Amino acid sequence: MHRLLLFLTLFFTSYFSYSQQLHTPDQLLEIIEKSKITYEIDSLANGIAPKSYPIIESGLQIVRNGEKSALVSSKIGTSKEYEKYQKKANKLIAKRKYSKVILIYEKLLNNDPDNLELKKKLADLYQKDESLDKAEETYSTILEKNPIDFENLSSLSFFYQKKGEKDKAIRYGIRAHLMNRNDEELKNGLERVLLENGFTYLDWEFRPNYALDKQRGVVNIKFAGNPWLAYGVCKAVWENETEYVEQMKTVSDAPVAEIEEKECLLNALLTYNSLKTEKINYPELKGLALALSSKMINRYIVYEIEARENPKMLLTLSDDRIEELIEYFLKVHVSNK
Repeated sequence: MHRLLLFLTLFFTSYFSYSQQLHTPDQLLEIIEKSKITYEIDSLANGIAPKSYPIIESGLQIVRNGEKSALVSSKIGTSKEYEKYQKKANKLIAKRKYSKVILIYEKLLNNDPDNLELKKKLADLYQKDESLDKAEETYSTILEKNPIDFENLSSLSFFYQKKGEKDKAIRYGIRAHLMNRNDEELKNGLERVLLENGFTYLDWEFRPNYALDKQRGVVNIKFAGNPWLAYGVCKAVWENETEYVEQMKTVSDAPVAEIEEKECLLNALLTYNSLKTEKINYPELKGLALALSSKMINRYIVYEIEARENPKMLLTLSDDRIEELIEYFLKVHVSNK
């Protein structure tokens, strides 16, 4: 444990100023042992059932007004004339007569130039018809009008992959994934683009294997694996020890939720680093160590934890913040081995 304490002091202090005020697993266990609250700890052989996470619906657009932003629907109602032409277009698409469908969509767009959904269909058809310049121009117009449209971003990724522009294909694929963090189809498309370019997608998720349950004044901490015991004990202390939380509020001007998450992550990481074997079972903690050494722990928290629960939060981030998350993803979730 002395070596781990030295590791904590020398390593973590480099990344945020209040790290020396955080507590180790042994210190947090001592807190619950001395607490007036009764704690019970149970090891689970099969772990905790995985959670389900929200998916973002298509057709959202961001509207910015100064520093404020709002999400609105970009979908436009269709007329009877539109429906009539769409039925005709679908029949021609089935026969792969793309040039004729393009003429139909171009005519519809003349009457409805702000219809981004129609523009996306037209861009896809330009690509199928090998009109690549027109396809790129149309995809780019949609991107300018609605930079959070994950369907268009995914189409751009495949478009640039087809053109052999590897870097653009990968970055647009990651951006599409970020705009709908929990969508499996987008993730699979990104993985395909990475594989075609010689990269491996490190497909792990942050799933802390613990659960807290409080009944009749007794807090039960269930866990599977010692790193998640350390994480769970930390979470139990923050959830139940009000005096401790008040004390920790004074260590930094950072949001309390940030202090809590960093302390619990670092407890899991310290325990992970002490393992002699079984480290292969904790890829998310290997990723955490890489993020920490790369000074990306805040990005780890945003991408791995916060955006998993609330994927819409990424839609309102500035382009600079999205670029930071793309760099994080490339560093922690992509390998060229």
